[in-house]
Amino acid sequence: MGRTPRRKKKGSTRTKPDPQLQRLNEELLQERIHQKLESVFAQIDDSVAQSYLEDLDKVEARRQFWIKQQAQLEGYEGEERERYAQDIDIGLGLLRQRLFEVGTRIFQEPMDPEIRPGLGLRYRPRTERENPESTDTGDPKPCPLVKDGVWPALVNRDAGFGKTLGLREHQIQALQAIRGRLRLMLGLQESGETLSPEALSGTVVMPVGGGKTRTMVAGFAATLELEIMRSDRGDKLVILNHTDHIHHQNMDVSKLLGPYFQRKSGRPLKISEYKAESKDVSGDVIVVSIPSIQGEDQRETFAKSLRQALGAEGEIAMVAVDEVHHLGLSKGKTLETWAQAIEALREISPRLYQIGFTATPTGKEPGRIFTMRERELMEAGVTPRTYLVKVEGIELSQLKVTSAGEFEQRSLQSTLLKHPERNRRIFEALLRHGMRWKTPSPSGKIRLRA
Repeated sequence: MGRTPRRKKKGSTRTKPDPQLQRLNEELLQERIHQKLESVFAQIDDSVAQSYLEDLDKVEARRQFWIKQQAQLEGYEGEERERYAQDIDIGLGLLRQRLFEVGTRIFQEPMDPEIRPGLGLRYRPRTERENPESTDTGDPKPCPLVKDGVWPALVNRDAGFGKTLGLREHQIQALQAIRGRLRLMLGLQESGETLSPEALSGTVVMPVGGGKTRTMVAGFAATLELEIMRSDRGDKLVILNHTDHIHHQNMDVSKLLGPYFQRKSGRPLKISEYKAESKDVSGDVIVVSIPSIQGEDQRETFAKSLRQALGAEGEIAMVAVDEVHHLGLSKGKTLETWAQAIEALREISPRLYQIGFTATPTGKEPGRIFTMRERELMEAGVTPRTYLVKVEGIELSQLKVTSAGEFEQRSLQSTLLKHPERNRRIFEALLRHGMRWKTPSPSGKIRLRA
């Protein structure tokens, strides 16, 4: 932490951003991004600063391209013109998304170099390949150990919200991305800009076991830190989830916000839930079960209760959507329920920020603000390493799939868990491929690496 940023060799030059260049005309978004970059330019590493300028140059080049395409549109008629216009709309949408991505990164600055996203996790658990015959071809990297032999990637650090809500390195990277997007949003709103749902939405992609729920709660803490969420006027934070297991997990992990909320607000945090048997919207954090607001009448009842709880001044500061990929995978009533729930919340508080979390993105979620690859977490020792091993006689094509595009749980369990002979063959295949650690586990027993 706190290492000095590396500078270019003596005699090299560095181009300072010209506020008159690379702007999207007078568009406020581009202007705000440039202003922020100018304000932190001298505080960040040369190579990082130049990469931002190059990204903005590319955005401007693409904007000029689409300006030319719009000019050529006048020469088309009928269906051809309509298709051409649709292509332009798609291109401009992608351009805006790219600009938001660059802006999110710039609004994270100045940033501690040791947690800078995009560089991967700094530490790896293995100093050498324990089994020379292993098929694992990954480059081994050193991993300095800290107290009690714990790998650094597994250590929770204070990210500004106290030890109770401590975060691991990859979670801090995700938090920085959330902070960056929130700061960008505030900069635009302070200029009187009315932001679209596109600008007020984002997605964090993190593998299973990466700690998405804790990161979600840290995002809530960021709204308190930036005074987007103000308890003195009755603001609230909302979590949308769809299963009992995830619902209870969100209820439990939300308690980690308590000490920081107490410090900022001067009173204890209250968490309430809205589901079939308990419809309580009095909490500072409200955990909402999607099935409980599936019907139109149910949503109206929920919205009415929430408006009353917010009072005259209260706002929904942030809504966190757990398993946000369902917005893209679900069909029929299920899809409508997710979309209509968010729409109902936006009708109450148009300026709320929607943050989604998923380990299995479909590409249809709101624009990504952070992605952590599974391989990075495995290499850092955060999650177990995964191997693909061909096992003869295993047939998975008959697994049933739900309307949400996921394997049906009972079918999955009966196929994977209730076949001892099949499981023995999998174990033998792991042994043949050299998946066993030579070093013992803390219990003293030899363990499998997979």
